[in-house]
Amino acid sequence: MKKFLVLMIISILVGQNNLNLFTIDTRPRLLDGNIVQVNIQIDNNSRIAVRQLEGFLSVHGQSREIINEQRVIIVSGIEPVLNDGKSVTKSLNFPYDPVTVRDYSFHISKIKFIGDYRIYAYHPPNKLVRID
Repeated sequence: MKKFLVLMIISILVGQNNLNLFTIDTRPRLLDGNIVQVNIQIDNNSRIAVRQLEGFLSVHGQSREIINEQRVIIVSGIEPVLNDGKSVTKSLNFPYDPVTVRDYSFHISKIKFIGDYRIYAYHPPNKLVRID
């Protein structure tokens, strides 16, 4: 019964067209003139607690080519869950180069909800995509 309830809630969330399940915000800051600190903030709007969440922070150059990409674990299985309506922030540091312009974007690659054993990826136009 519990599995059916979780499956029903996830299917309702996936069926809604105008709801973004997660709001992702990346903000770069210059520290001490030689370090760029990128803050990744993720807001949970899915109405379900998230047990595990990870993704990739991409560093783009001037012509949108990917220069660097790093895996970031936002919520691991040993940390407290990310409840509905709450947000979590992680930071990464990069060396500052005053000559080149950098842009940063974060993409969620792995999500596990509480009470659900399946693994999902999140793509805003398609919502949740089951990957395992």
